[in-house]
Amino acid sequence: MALAKVVDAANDLLLLAAEVAILEPVQEYAGCVLQACEVLERQARQLPKAGFAGHIVGNAALLSLDELVDNDVISVVEERFALALGEAAEGGVAEMMRQLLEKLEKKLALLNENIQQLGGLLNETE
Repeated sequence: MALAKVVDAANDLLLLAAEVAILEPVQEYAGCVLQACEVLERQARQLPKAGFAGHIVGNAALLSLDELVDNDVISVVEERFALALGEAAEGGVAEMMRQLLEKLEKKLALLNENIQQLGGLLNETE
């Protein structure tokens, strides 16, 4: 269930950032999260339910998710937006970019929260 929330949040981000060059860091971030989740899902199917958490806690894919949470993707996107806007930091385009940035921040925060909950849940059941 917790893993499914991480996958859903990453897919939402991927959909939002798809084919938007300025949001490439978000696409990469979501892609890395989905790759790690795929590994965890595969292992979840192969391991017995009893003791699953103990096997997964030190897993490289789970550690990768923890490391991804520490990445500051939103700052990279903010820098890209600032470069794209240049001197035109006011007006309709700037406002649209600020609104998009706010949406991205919320989606990234939700994804990071879900990753942390997954890690916490697995650590509790270990």
